[in-house]
Amino acid sequence: MTDLTAATGAGLKEFLDRVVKYGEINPSTGNAQRVAATKVLASEADPDGVDIRSLDVERVLDRFDSLNRMNYSTASLATYKTRFRNSVAMYLAWLDGDPTWKNVVKTRRSAATSRVTNVAPTQVVEAEPAGSDRRNFALLEDGSRPISAPIVTYQLPIRPDLLVQIQLPVDLTPDDADRVATFVRSLAFAPSTTKNRSEPGWAGDDRGA
Repeated sequence: MTDLTAATGAGLKEFLDRVVKYGEINPSTGNAQRVAATKVLASEADPDGVDIRSLDVERVLDRFDSLNRMNYSTASLATYKTRFRNSVAMYLAWLDGDPTWKNVVKTRRSAATSRVTNVAPTQVVEAEPAGSDRRNFALLEDGSRPISAPIVTYQLPIRPDLLVQIQLPVDLTPDDADRVATFVRSLAFAPSTTKNRSEPGWAGDDRGA
């Protein structure tokens, strides 16, 4: 039988199974985190024996990302990684006897949002396609719904007399930034090379004939 207090990969999965079984957290949330933990830890040589306390979570997630870029969409990868971080945070808090272990995830999210809103943005909203219904979000490979990242609204000075708003996800990646830049660049109009109709020499001008 798996030792729940061993702080191993197997212990993490057993922990998630038990908190769902005993109604400690929402079943759909717990099951989705269990799936994420299994998938992410599968990138390790010994998924069940890995030491969660000394685990470099971001290194493991980078490896998981590299190994699965062709298997999952960007949204799926981001969601699995978020769920794994949350699972590890809850498990470690529970192991340490923290009575608020179930609120660790909420605390982490609040802290992240606070750091973002203190930088420059004027508004933080939940990412959701315009005109869409949350129920219509595409399901991930495990049948669960993706976690939408918070969106930050920035004030962007285009010209001295023109200020526009641009909305970007909190966890914007370099690839995302490149795509945005490429798209915006495609919207620009090149300076016109057509002769002004008032200039002599224009095809419809008979002056000087």
